[in-house]
Amino acid sequence: MFKKLLVSVIKQYFVYLKKMHSNNLQDKLPSHNLS
Repeated sequence: MFKKLLVSVIKQYFVYLKKMHSNNLQDKLPSHNLS
């Protein structure tokens, strides 16, 4: 039970990290090209 909960939380966390990471990449690319 607890292990299942932990796994689902970890999966959600990784999905969240991926979203944040791709957003950051998209934000940084234009400014990086300018400089």
